[in-house]
Amino acid sequence: MKKAKALFAAGVIVVVAGLSAAMWYLNDSGILHNGNTTETYIDENNNNDGGNIEDNNSFEDNNDEEQTEVQQTTAETVKEVDETEINEFLSAFANVYFAEQGSGFDIQKCSDYELIQFAYLHIRNTDSESVILEQRDDSIMYYYGVPSDSVKDVVEKYFGVQIPEESVYTENDYAFFSYSNGYFYTPAADGLAYENTAVVDSVEYRNNHVIVRFSVYTGDEKYADGEAKIQLSNNNMNLVSYHIYN
Repeated sequence: MKKAKALFAAGVIVVVAGLSAAMWYLNDSGILHNGNTTETYIDENNNNDGGNIEDNNSFEDNNDEEQTEVQQTTAETVKEVDETEINEFLSAFANVYFAEQGSGFDIQKCSDYELIQFAYLHIRNTDSESVILEQRDDSIMYYYGVPSDSVKDVVEKYFGVQIPEESVYTENDYAFFSYSNGYFYTPAADGLAYENTAVVDSVEYRNNHVIVRFSVYTGDEKYADGEAKIQLSNNNMNLVSYHIYN
């Protein structure tokens, strides 16, 4: 009887040992069985990634990038411009009585003539040495010529657009600019240099635009109110619309 019990106990020990060995083997292989569910884990020793565990770091990186983009967009949206820079920008238009003869200026509706005329007057005021005077077409008429490259630079700087080099630009059937050999020509006429100044009264930021209300002065005397919409792009200011109210 004692012998039978001893044999039974030995058998139990063998079975338990066998099960333990099997569990150790499965555990060492990276696979644990729990009912009908199989879970794969990462074994740092054999670098088995199992393919079933998500890499949370990639999601965190993506979220960080998205948050950075949102922060950059927000920063660009609310970026403010020094009022002194706005004064200088708008004074370039006030100095040539820009758009005061009509109902105002809108970049979506303007003609190339308006852009070239502004550039021509601006260059005459700020870089008169580059302006030439010539007789053309075997006539007695004299013409002022301004370098077309300078005209293009001014238009792109202040309006953010480009103009083509066409043969003739007309306005009201009498004033015109014609292109020839790297110059825009217009009939010569004498005139006084302008000394007007625009001074900001209020500034409102809307996305990438600035809505400015300003006053125009000749010397110390105010003669008009104005309103302008300016687009901010790549640290530049471009005029979108401009109105003067006398």
